[in-house]
Amino acid sequence: MKKLLLNAAPHVRIGVICASLALLAAVPSQIAAPVMAAQAPASASATPAQAPSAAPNAPAESKHKGAKRMGYFYEPDPIDWQDHDGYQQIFDGVSLKNWVGDPSVWHVEDGAIVGESTKEKPVGNSYISFHGFEAKDFDLKLEIKVVNGGGGWSRKCWDNTVFLGVPTVPSFAEGCHDASGGTAGGQIGYRWQSASWVFGIEAQGNWADLKGSNVSNAFFRVPGDTTNQSKIDAIGLFTGQVGYSWNTFLLYVKGGAAVTHDKYDGFIINAAILNPNVDRATETRWGGVVGVGGEYAFTPNWSFAIEYDHLFMGNRDIGFTSTTAVPFASRTDRIRQDVDLVTARINYRFGGPVIARY
Repeated sequence: MKKLLLNAAPHVRIGVICASLALLAAVPSQIAAPVMAAQAPASASATPAQAPSAAPNAPAESKHKGAKRMGYFYEPDPIDWQDHDGYQQIFDGVSLKNWVGDPSVWHVEDGAIVGESTKEKPVGNSYISFHGFEAKDFDLKLEIKVVNGGGGWSRKCWDNTVFLGVPTVPSFAEGCHDASGGTAGGQIGYRWQSASWVFGIEAQGNWADLKGSNVSNAFFRVPGDTTNQSKIDAIGLFTGQVGYSWNTFLLYVKGGAAVTHDKYDGFIINAAILNPNVDRATETRWGGVVGVGGEYAFTPNWSFAIEYDHLFMGNRDIGFTSTTAVPFASRTDRIRQDVDLVTARINYRFGGPVIARY
């Protein structure tokens, strides 16, 4: 039997990973758009070992009695992840020697094998496999960080409360817009189980590109010449979870704190104004979140989940600054915001690195 080690670096970006009989196949996917990638670092290695042969197309029997099997996978025994004594390198960290894959998709970057699929140029399924030696029966050990991806939308309504230092009484409604776009990120957490009930805590961080704008009810010279624009470029969630499991399926609810980073811009389209972007503002806003998700474990350590979250971000008074050579406080707007997220997530459960036996 050959022991195969895939030791993924902490900065790894991963789409969907699966082990194949060709040793390793990574499948970039549009699930976590806009960017999906799979990386294997230079420490990937393997060492030959002896084991009884197995019948063709049948999973090998575990050498440990009572090991739980799920399809072709066995529940792992405790492993010293730092013990690489006797292992042989199978990736040199600088080239794809002994690896076979579509060169338009796969390349080496920063000592890692990278396969990338973007929202603009989706690749679909593209496999890479190791062909340095034949591996009919092997253990695969890996430690990896994974990402989530999906889309979101945010509803924002603007009310002007101060203009050029003078309070607007009563406040003036400038209008509302929806900001939408893609998001991708990662999550880390801890879960424990009591009978069929599952409890957990989780921290999630996402890059986002939720943009939107509307023509303001306020105007400079003629109605319609002023526009408000917003963008959320980062989202964080810090939540507790409660779920109920049925064998390999988990249904859960979550709730906790949410944080977003927002950018705001005001535009006036008029020939008398050289720079149409007349003022701007940024903020980091805290609020609350509730969510629900369904998760399916397709191996003892890997699972796939779909999750919906609603973020209650409330009202904030946002001070805008002009973009002129000598900046000044142009206005204050009270901006209301809610955010909805739908994400597809790939999770790896750390109970020691997973062993996939073929």
